[in-house]
Amino acid sequence: MKRTISVIVIIAIIALICVLEELAVGRVSSGLNDNSKKLYAQFLANKSNISVSNVKKEYDNLDDFWEVEKHKLCYLTNYDKIRNVDEGMARLKYAIENNDYSLAIDNISIIMSYGDFLHFFMGFNINNLF
Repeated sequence: MKRTISVIVIIAIIALICVLEELAVGRVSSGLNDNSKKLYAQFLANKSNISVSNVKKEYDNLDDFWEVEKHKLCYLTNYDKIRNVDEGMARLKYAIENNDYSLAIDNISIIMSYGDFLHFFMGFNINNLF
């Protein structure tokens, strides 16, 4: 009887962790998508000069969001899985400061695609249990 209760408690804890992970990954994915799409829209609106204050403001919003959520994601996964976004953010900042439109579009595309498929490699599945 004691063993049965222990197994049920362990299964309940694993299920709770899975639900919390799904909620966290969903929040990060949607936030990353929303912020990166706003920045992308600013790039399109300011094609000739992306070093304007509107673009920098949207970048700062995206960067602030990512810095907060990156630390939370590191509790759920290894940093190597999210390193691409960090590198993309650094290159994006460089592109904005140097008014390099093509580099900015490349890096915001990387960040947007990461937000799209984040759920598939960090969300819950049976393989993550083992």
